[in-house]
Amino acid sequence: MRFWTGRLVLLLILSCGATDLQARDMDGKLGIGYGQGLSRSGVSGLAVDYWIGYVKVGALVGFDMWLPDEGDGTTEVKAAMHVLYAVARARHANLNIGIRGNGGFEVFGDDQATGFGIELPIEAEYWVTEHVSLTGHVGLTIDLLDGKSNPLLDEVEPGEGVRLSLGATGFAGGVGFRFYF
Repeated sequence: MRFWTGRLVLLLILSCGATDLQARDMDGKLGIGYGQGLSRSGVSGLAVDYWIGYVKVGALVGFDMWLPDEGDGTTEVKAAMHVLYAVARARHANLNIGIRGNGGFEVFGDDQATGFGIELPIEAEYWVTEHVSLTGHVGLTIDLLDGKSNPLLDEVEPGEGVRLSLGATGFAGGVGFRFYF
């Protein structure tokens, strides 16, 4: 009897301190903020996300313009679209997985270049307040190379092909913040 009494008292004490960890309902919420791609082919810029149930659909858009005093300048536009699914949800955080397509277009002098890549991110999203979240992601990167300059990679590639990157060969990741309405 003493054995069960002690355990019952402990169970009652622990249950009184327990909190309800319901998932945050993001369905129909729009988020605007900034995303900083840390991948070789990542996109950085204005970020827009929209939640449909457990699915987050979003885009990032950024540009870079260089106008030298002499010679030709460059203009570069990068964009990404993603679809992420919340596999784990808690009151203050989500763990999302999905796919992100990256694209870039660059004009330099009379030449132009395009680049495409795919990321398979695992994203953690943490809500600082009811309307503000911080995000961070890591994952696998697949770059599609055409043997020319690739604006996503900021370098000339040695030839055509597909580059898979994970870890030291091409860290796939990024951070950001969103303000949700």
